[in-house]
Amino acid sequence: MQATLLTIGDELLIGQVLDTNAHWISSYLYEQGIELASTMTVSDSKLEIGAALTHAAKTSRVILLTGGLGPTKDDLTLEAIAEHLELPLVFNEETFARIEHIFKELIKRPLSPLHKRQAYQPQGAQTLLNKQGTAPGIWIEKHGVIYIAMPGVPREMKYLITEEVVPRLLPLASSKTRKELTIHTAGWGETQIATAIQAVEDKLPSHISLAYLPSLGTVRVRINAEGDNGEALLKELEAWKVKIVKLLPKELIYGYGNTSMVEVVQQLLLKKKMTLVTAESCTGGMIAHSITERPGASKVFYGSVIAYDNSVKKKLLGVPDHIFKQHGAVSEQAVRAMVKGILPLLGADVAIATSGIAGPSGGTPEKPVGTIWVAIGTRNQIITRKLSFRHDRATNIARTSTTALDMLRRFLLIA
Repeated sequence: MQATLLTIGDELLIGQVLDTNAHWISSYLYEQGIELASTMTVSDSKLEIGAALTHAAKTSRVILLTGGLGPTKDDLTLEAIAEHLELPLVFNEETFARIEHIFKELIKRPLSPLHKRQAYQPQGAQTLLNKQGTAPGIWIEKHGVIYIAMPGVPREMKYLITEEVVPRLLPLASSKTRKELTIHTAGWGETQIATAIQAVEDKLPSHISLAYLPSLGTVRVRINAEGDNGEALLKELEAWKVKIVKLLPKELIYGYGNTSMVEVVQQLLLKKKMTLVTAESCTGGMIAHSITERPGASKVFYGSVIAYDNSVKKKLLGVPDHIFKQHGAVSEQAVRAMVKGILPLLGADVAIATSGIAGPSGGTPEKPVGTIWVAIGTRNQIITRKLSFRHDRATNIARTSTTALDMLRRFLLIA
């Protein structure tokens, strides 16, 4: 079954809000065997929403919409659907009673007259109960097309997708089962990986395909399969995975499935009974943030010093003056000294240190923007690496953070 997704909102079009809904919906539906034929972002305009609905109805059996179900006058999704289907909007007493109850008993504040707008829906629509908010979803079928409207608030949308929408769609979907397996790698680009495993990829049967999903310093290799027997597909995918893995360097692969680099690093630190600290200059705490974002960080992570200015590197981390004079803050000598300084300061076993020129200014002919040094080490051993990026500031910082974590992972594997 193919579907079209329309995400509604001017804030999405002007970049004021990141459209995380489209990413989540496409991923979740794919897992359920429902494929998105296209995704469109549409402004808060009845004319534009209507045009998008007309276009989508020509190619898709299912049209999903998120956003535009609020109580204000710029929330026009249901009006647009009603006009597109040439149906009147009708008032739903049951929906309005529920909204009144939420405000009186749960929110405990007066109900605005505007909230009455949320109780109107196209004639003949089924109400999708939203237990996470006031705006209900709707499901309506006409001319062989199913129209499903949901709130744009992520938690509300996710509830309706998982509890109301997908359970209704699955009986209508294809009997074919989809399975996938993901190999997570770090250190090579997608072209290098594709070249290394070409012999396997060329032998894949027609119902199995490969996808390369590069990110900042990592590449996910996803193996997809479609067939009648889910269990048999999983066994087949596992066999192909083994063949692919044999063609790649062992240290290149850091996990499978839904694992993350941070999760792998935390598990290695626990296994080695080691604690981590970071001394960050150009990354500004991003490495520490990525580690503490995941539950369980307190078992392995002690803390961080964001030594952005050289005075902090000197006062807190003890980086000697002569290093700045002879080599500069962006140097192998500086990050080595940062590791040596933070380990006794915070009493940890292993440290990450970063110092570089993230941009967009500050570069020189000898050290252009994107020149970054990373050090990983214990009291007895320190390894370093010079990075040379040519990206924007945010990308340089993010890629350095990922590279530093991968360096730590590899360091721990042999520590």
